[in-house]
Amino acid sequence: MIFRCSGKIARHLCLSEIISEDEYELYQYAVFSIMSTIIPLIMVMTIGGILGLMKNGIVMIIPFLTIRKFCGGFHAKREWICILLSVIVVTVCIIFDNLL
Repeated sequence: MIFRCSGKIARHLCLSEIISEDEYELYQYAVFSIMSTIIPLIMVMTIGGILGLMKNGIVMIIPFLTIRKFCGGFHAKREWICILLSVIVVTVCIIFDNLL
């Protein structure tokens, strides 16, 4: 889903002559990377807002995204599973942080 969307964005950039056809794959990957970072951030901030723990959400997601980006870890077969698992892990950490 995210990869297809990033492909459409990169294709639009090519058609608009903002980037060349040679740069298509590079920009597709760049948009994919940005989206796979922003989507969990937005989801955790939304869940944090619903739970009334917005600060906790922001404090938990920033190190989580940094560690995930540079250390690798579990690789799910589908993008949405990865995002869902990321959101669940951070949400559980937010709730436990609030309880302690």
